[in-house]
Amino acid sequence: RPSWLKGVILPTVAGCGLSMLMPGSMAPYYTFAGWQGICGASAILEMAKKYKVSSMPQASRVIELLGVFWMGVGCLTAVADPIKDQSTLLVACVCNQAFTILAGPLRLMDANKNEKVIIPLTSFLVGWAASSTFLKKK
Repeated sequence: RPSWLKGVILPTVAGCGLSMLMPGSMAPYYTFAGWQGICGASAILEMAKKYKVSSMPQASRVIELLGVFWMGVGCLTAVADPIKDQSTLLVACVCNQAFTILAGPLRLMDANKNEKVIIPLTSFLVGWAASSTFLKKK
């Protein structure tokens, strides 16, 4: 499973560093929003199918709801104004970072090859979007 250092801390710090190189850019928000949409669609289209044929078919509905939520938060992130809607961006960052922690260092099973890339990438994007929002000079 991804470690705290490689899966969460270093990618988040790297994302914060990137925001310092691109002050005032909207790229972090649109990239973060797009990533959330991709993760939500993946949950609906890929993960839900696996649970339907498992011993817990009801779990597919939970995964589908997660996917819809994730896509919705991605849409809110895309339309949020980084100055006026900081609470919306805060919720998006907290939810996504909680995902990286629960699916990374605190996961119950071994991660597959894709998850070892997805967890650090999500941490990086959270750090980039959060630092672009909350650490910029006003």
